[in-house]
Amino acid sequence: MNHRPAMWGLGVATILLAAIPNASAQTSKSGFPCQIVGPNELEPLGDRDGHALGVTSYSCHADSGPLSGGVWTATAIWEFDGPKATLVTNNGVVRKRGGVGVYQDTQGTLTLVMANGKPAGWTATGEGHWIMAAGSVADMAGKSYTFAAKSISPVQFEVEITPK
Repeated sequence: MNHRPAMWGLGVATILLAAIPNASAQTSKSGFPCQIVGPNELEPLGDRDGHALGVTSYSCHADSGPLSGGVWTATAIWEFDGPKATLVTNNGVVRKRGGVGVYQDTQGTLTLVMANGKPAGWTATGEGHWIMAAGSVADMAGKSYTFAAKSISPVQFEVEITPK
């Protein structure tokens, strides 16, 4: 089964790709709009049908919460086996006036949403942590989170973060 064509912005960033964590120890969830920047095609690995690598760069913006006004730049890599994928790595940097943080997702899964046998979107879940942070967001260093993401168009997705 070939899932290469227009993977609906797989947000292979997803995730995802994925994963724009909330800087505070709050128990509330935070949502962030994201956009894929650059190529977003799956690369077939050639060893079996449906086995592919997805590499996506993306950018997100915090509209509220302690990182309000912050901008993320990140890259996600997913290993696909048909319509399901496992996170290989996803990390990025969030920059906000007076602060900067680096995060890494430690695990995740992504599932294509199919319509009439073709990809029509995706959903992803996972978890990660802040590797380092400085300035106004220094208190998030070492903190963990879970994420849920979903595509909203071929090049846009939304991530919801829940601090652990």
